[in-house]
Amino acid sequence: MISEAGFVAQLEGVDYAYRDKPVLKGLSLHVSVGKVYGLLGRNGAGKSTTMKLLVGQIIPSTGSVRLFGRSFERGLLARVGASIDGPALYGRLSARDNLRIHADLIGVEKDRVDQMLQVVGLDNTGKAPSSRFSTGMKARLALAIALLGDPDLLILDEPQNGLDPEGIRSLRGLLREFVARGKSVLISSHALGEIEHIADDIGVLQGGSLCYEGPLERLAPDGDLERAYFRLSGESGR
Repeated sequence: MISEAGFVAQLEGVDYAYRDKPVLKGLSLHVSVGKVYGLLGRNGAGKSTTMKLLVGQIIPSTGSVRLFGRSFERGLLARVGASIDGPALYGRLSARDNLRIHADLIGVEKDRVDQMLQVVGLDNTGKAPSSRFSTGMKARLALAIALLGDPDLLILDEPQNGLDPEGIRSLRGLLREFVARGKSVLISSHALGEIEHIADDIGVLQGGSLCYEGPLERLAPDGDLERAYFRLSGESGR
């Protein structure tokens, strides 16, 4: 069930500090059902921290976290797939065995493993250990793990890292198909051009909170997200 406002994920008035250093200050964020939300900000702005709050890896100092219209509870994470801070893989195991372990943990049928390997283009990797994979292959395996349970909300931290142009195009299509089924995506990326292609809504983190949250077309009515982002954030751009 989704909240009346149609949000699958919300942060309201969230503060978070790391080693007494404020990271987020009064952050409110709203991910809508059936949308791709692009979270932007410079390195250290708090993008990964924001995502970790939504999956319960860290707890806010103040404020609230809500998933699917309800106050955060661990049971709701069965409806969330996430890849945050890069792939966390069993290096000695193959792509298939990595997925099998996760399938057992979340109670997914084994045929879903082969399906996901095909979806991300790793079905021909055989018994090769994932430690030998390229950065892009590891990113694709992390995506397969996040999608394994057919979640309602997908949270992806810099998923394009290491992907070649074909991999980026494939990711774009996969995410579009995902939201076409009424599901939602929260994605962070430094690749502004790619976010421009896939995002419906944008949030720009600056100074621990959002300096913009809303539709992409309102932020960049001329279709130039890069220029709009640098103008808004005050970072040096072109």
